[in-house]
Amino acid sequence: LDLFCWPDVNIYIHVSPYQVQDEGRPWIGREEKAFTSLLKKLGAKVTRYLHEQPGVAHSLQMHFEVLSSFWAAQQTAAAASTAADVSSASDEEP
Repeated sequence: LDLFCWPDVNIYIHVSPYQVQDEGRPWIGREEKAFTSLLKKLGAKVTRYLHEQPGVAHSLQMHFEVLSSFWAAQQTAAAASTAADVSSASDEEP
């Protein structure tokens, strides 16, 4: 896990309510929470996305919709991070 904590490594964790809040499989949520917490404790740059859709039942179908759409959320976050890096670099004196 130490390899994930390099300064230039960003970790994106995408989960659905079906995955981590299922009362029939509570260990999955606990495992994800422990994994995320450990990475953060080791100093990793972790961004966690809980893809919850208000009014939509927690279902396997919704879970697979998350899998097909998470890339867009990751790209948006990466673009925002890059823009922030460029902005802070331009604020520095030469």
